[in-house]
Amino acid sequence: MQHLNLGIPPKSVTAASLLRKTPALPPTLPVSEVFRLFADSPELISLPVVADGSPMGIVHRKQMFENFARPFARELFGRKPISAFMDTTPLVVDLHIDLDDLSHTIMESGMRYMHEGFILTEGGKYAGMGTGYDLLKTITERTQAHLYRLAHYDALTGLPNRLLFLDRLSQAIAQAHRNERLGAVMFLDLDRFKAINDSLGHANGDLLLKGIGERLVICVREEDTVARLGGDEFTVLLPEIRCIQDAATVAQKILDRLARPFSLDGHEIFIGASIGIAFYPFDEHLDVLLHNADIAMYHAKAQGGNSYLFFSMEMNAPDPKRPAPDTE
Repeated sequence: MQHLNLGIPPKSVTAASLLRKTPALPPTLPVSEVFRLFADSPELISLPVVADGSPMGIVHRKQMFENFARPFARELFGRKPISAFMDTTPLVVDLHIDLDDLSHTIMESGMRYMHEGFILTEGGKYAGMGTGYDLLKTITERTQAHLYRLAHYDALTGLPNRLLFLDRLSQAIAQAHRNERLGAVMFLDLDRFKAINDSLGHANGDLLLKGIGERLVICVREEDTVARLGGDEFTVLLPEIRCIQDAATVAQKILDRLARPFSLDGHEIFIGASIGIAFYPFDEHLDVLLHNADIAMYHAKAQGGNSYLFFSMEMNAPDPKRPAPDTE
């Protein structure tokens, strides 16, 4: 659930993802045989004509049926080689071209290639065909995935954002209720982050937040979730644990990992964190659970920070004097 691409742009998708291993026509193949191929395979839109591995042209289904559907035309031209009737201006692109570049090429060359398809080559040799349908489908899926990522992941760290964290927490609470299992939520606020951010600048502050996100992910299981809520506030969801001590173990692991220095702009930076922990199903309502973890975090910070505390009912009355939260 958790392993992410932390702030790294996704790899570009190439035309290789569109490759269809379409058989190539030799230029000497008679027209009548090509016509039969199209008649027997309604899904075929175009077929490439290839000689010695190099594309020469392309034959279109529509052209074949318009020109040779009449009996006399097939009788007259049926024995002629298909090379005499092929389209000699197909769109030929390298297998490794980026899909965005391919889309621009098609729009600049003529949208007819979206319907007719295009020839894919590797090292100048025929590799297969690509279709406009597959291109549109792939681009749509990439766009949807990109929009989902923008809506659900933090742009700086690549971690889940508040929206995705709340969704996963809601599912975890429901599952814990069904299975009668214990889960934990941690609120984590960095100690002295504002001072570091102000002294070293926001660019270094952002690098520090990314580094902290990476260290937090190392401390948890694959099924756990680390999220950034904003600023220097992070949350950790442990959906299924055996006992309360399991949460304490993870919290201490986080504190130990963060205690190691960060190298920023030639400086060794030391930073701690205050962690509040609440458990479900003790707190079954999502809002109450988050509020209680938040309260426990402020108690930990009020006691000097760099520590973790479990929420207890005594923390509600009276609240400690809350220090102003650090901001970027």
